[in-house]
Amino acid sequence: MPDNTPSHSVRITGSQVVAGNIGGSGNNGQINGPVHLSGGADTDQLATLLTELRDELARLRTHIAAAPDSVAEPSDIDDVLEDLADPEPNITRASTRWERLRRRIPEPLQNLDTIQQIVGLLEQVRGLAS
Repeated sequence: MPDNTPSHSVRITGSQVVAGNIGGSGNNGQINGPVHLSGGADTDQLATLLTELRDELARLRTHIAAAPDSVAEPSDIDDVLEDLADPEPNITRASTRWERLRRRIPEPLQNLDTIQQIVGLLEQVRGLAS
């Protein structure tokens, strides 16, 4: 039989917690005592990957700025970086902008290791964010 003794602490784990009055009235509650929130290992890994991805994009931005007659502009990279900014990165939008940008990167820059790094990191970020 379950123990019905009141507990004065709450532990919430996971990457997303949603609370509120959903679908009607009378949904009132109170939490007394310590509350511990943690996002888990996936959150830490996602933060690390996002940092690496931003670094690689900044590196590519430097190459694009120095490329003569490039169709891609440094501001295009800035748009992707803006979508990846904290506190709530928009991974879907950043991915879409990256795909459009990638098609416009000049051929000589297509073979940079940075491009492959960005592709791999973005794929990992998408996997963790989904």
